[in-house]
Amino acid sequence: MSTRTAVASAYLDSEAEVGRLRLFEHVLVDESKTYPPPHVLIIRLLAAVGSDDVFIAEDSHQRIHGRRITLSQFGIAVVGRSRR
Repeated sequence: MSTRTAVASAYLDSEAEVGRLRLFEHVLVDESKTYPPPHVLIIRLLAAVGSDDVFIAEDSHQRIHGRRITLSQFGIAVVGRSRR
């Protein structure tokens, strides 16, 4: 993880810990296959966990980064919400 990404994620977490709201209620991401894992973490941290918090459109068969990522490892719940 780059220094900028680490600082950004630490900042977003620290703001939430002191009771400040996340920046957005909902986040919509298109073509997420272009994002490396640290950027997926930032996406998760932009909105508080809730109903319809993060919507991600992707075609995992077109992944451009070498390794597959699992969205649940970043706290993005997809059980019952994803389609193939």
